[in-house]
Amino acid sequence: MKASATALDSELTVAARLAPEDVRVGQDVAVLTEIFECPSWMWLGELAGLRPDEAVRLPLMSRCGGLPLRIKGVCLPFVLVVRPDGTAGTLDLRRVQLVKLDRAYAKLVRKSLREKSGSPDVDL
Repeated sequence: MKASATALDSELTVAARLAPEDVRVGQDVAVLTEIFECPSWMWLGELAGLRPDEAVRLPLMSRCGGLPLRIKGVCLPFVLVVRPDGTAGTLDLRRVQLVKLDRAYAKLVRKSLREKSGSPDVDL
């Protein structure tokens, strides 16, 4: 009996963090974390060792949930990406941490999103 190949039959892959200098045109990536900056004076409590005009950097989980993005252009620290719905946007690598996605996974997600009515409601 021959089993058909499905997403469940594929081997496990892991998204690998990308340093800004390793970003290349044609890669499938996703935003892993977003960096939020605010002045230290906005905190209710005092932060030891910080001046009031210093920024506090908070890494937050991405709102994109692993949405595959295809890199179309790179001019560090900026990256031009195309979303699965075909729209383009730019990312500032000082504000986001990218991970490289497995090509087969990215293709499967794009195909699945195209089959759904509408596009994912995600802001970059």
